Amino acid sequence: MLKNLSIIALMGIAMAGVSTEAYAHGNQVASVQSPQTALSSIVRQVGDQTVTIQFYSPSIVRVIKSASPDVAKRKKSYSVILKPLQVKGVAMQEKGDVVSMQSAFFTIELNQKSGEITFLSHDGQPLLSDTKTALDERHDAANKGMYRVKQSFRLADDEAVYGLGQLRDTHMNQRGRHVELWNHNTYIAIPYFTSEKGYGVYWDNAGKTYFDDKDNATSFTSELGSCADYYFMYKDGTQDGVIASIRELTGQATLFPKWAMGFWQCRERYKTSDELAGVLDKYRE
Repeated sequence: MLKNLSIIALMGIAMAGVSTEAYAHGNQVASVQSPQTALSSIVRQVGDQTVTIQFYSPSIVRVIKSASPDVAKRKKSYSVILKPLQVKGVAMQEKGDVVSMQSAFFTIELNQKSGEITFLSHDGQPLLSDTKTALDERHDAANKGMYRVKQSFRLADDEAVYGLGQLRDTHMNQRGRHVELWNHNTYIAIPYFTSEKGYGVYWDNAGKTYFDDKDNATSFTSELGSCADYYFMYKDGTQDGVIASIRELTGQATLFPKWAMGFWQCRERYKTSDELAGVLDKYRE
């Protein structure tokens, strides 16, 4: 189960102009199969939600579900530094209600009737399903126009997932858990999990968020947001591939210099500079 799983993966590592095919509102879709076309992003209206799917690289795809089409263009990220470019080698195909996009590493399928999104490995094995998105409008004056956002996924029954940050507990597998993702002293929350199947999911919302895994669904719920916004990452089915993708997406942490290695001390605070200097003097003794 822990094969190819690194300690970094366990902790969960700490639209510019692109060509987009926009479709008219409604759920009318062709009943015949369309030929494959090269396209790295699509926008579809499914019920009362606008679904935007955009590849950032062959191993990273972004999914946004919003109440209006312009939200995806206005949504800003505080953590993602990778800019979407025209990704080569992404083929789009439509068959009945289902539109699919395939990169060199995986396939994403959108059912335009149900709104369900399925992620498949290159050999057609199911990895993850996005089953439901709830956008509950906030009615308080301070958050007018915003939503309480809940994104649900379906995982395999026996699938283990890891991550969510540096939590103050002894759990590694996060299945069956309710976890508050809100930073506290010595509690570093990261809305990201990685699966033993070799994929990762990063939920891009900086607000107070909860991770829940129950018998019927695995979900992220954020108290405040303009839309559901997450990134799915899958490269070669290994944790190395997932880590490479999340570093590409959010930035590569600098390795500490040799002089910074060794004994580290941390405490909540020092009241005076003399108190801090006194600790250093004791170390020198």
